[in-house]
Amino acid sequence: MNLGQQILVCDGAMGTMLHAAGAALDRSLPELNLSDPVLVSTIHESYLSAGADIIQTNTFGANRLWLGDHGFPDQVDEINRAGVRIARTAQDQCEREVLVAGSVSPAVTASQRRRIGSAERAEVLREQVRAITAGRGVDLIILETFGYLDELVEAVCVVADLTDVPVIAQATFADDAYTLGGETPREVAAVLSGLPVAMLGTNCTIGPQRMLTVAEDLVRYASVPVSAQPNAGQPRRTGPRSFEFAIDGGYFARYIRRFTEAGVSLVGGCCGTTPTHIRAAADAVRDADAPHDGTAYSRPPAPRRRYLPAWRPSPR
Repeated sequence: MNLGQQILVCDGAMGTMLHAAGAALDRSLPELNLSDPVLVSTIHESYLSAGADIIQTNTFGANRLWLGDHGFPDQVDEINRAGVRIARTAQDQCEREVLVAGSVSPAVTASQRRRIGSAERAEVLREQVRAITAGRGVDLIILETFGYLDELVEAVCVVADLTDVPVIAQATFADDAYTLGGETPREVAAVLSGLPVAMLGTNCTIGPQRMLTVAEDLVRYASVPVSAQPNAGQPRRTGPRSFEFAIDGGYFARYIRRFTEAGVSLVGGCCGTTPTHIRAAADAVRDADAPHDGTAYSRPPAPRRRYLPAWRPSPR
């Protein structure tokens, strides 16, 4: 199974599923790798049963700074290794070829960014990446939900310096199709295409309709394959500690088909998506992949990577 050579389906939201199972909104979700590994494993298995080709470890935010806010700053290695071990076990039990991706968030939250510089951010990510690639490690790393291009570039460089595991670098865009740092999809695609990434893309914040426009621009300007993992729309509060997302599996699948028609090579879901959404997405991809003559579908090889001059942020 090669990135960019065929359309792959990633899993959906881990946090949404953990919250639905009773995890508090304000708790550390990666810590459940230690305190409730059976629950985490069950979610992986549900996505594999739905047809996902890639499952992501429950390690989003599993770095020293994020974990420190919940009282677990010294358990980075233990929590990340447990996350990989749980996902690998689910992978081993699956009867088809699937991949395990290490989920890595930005090193800092939005509030932490104001007081933590580049050097410390890099060291925080370095610690987590060492943990998820130790031993058997992961098959690939997904850097996800990065709102600032400079942080995403830092993260790619950290991973490339430590391991040759393939990297998928995903930025997140707001409704206006700009990142939090004010970058356009064209700028993100141009910069990331010049870095050692197997794929670039976008996830979170927006639903399929708005993300489709972003993904089309990424495909247009990228020289590597592109991924897209939209939310199931915008969350609506249904109680003091609960939310729901309006987009159902059918709507989600119709847009997944449009993503693949636009040239996106990896599709999946982010906040609000469930195994129901991923099953619909996998069905849509399978239908799109089936040629009329019955032969197996595969994408043409990805174009050669272009190496670009050093990136400089531009004013919005």
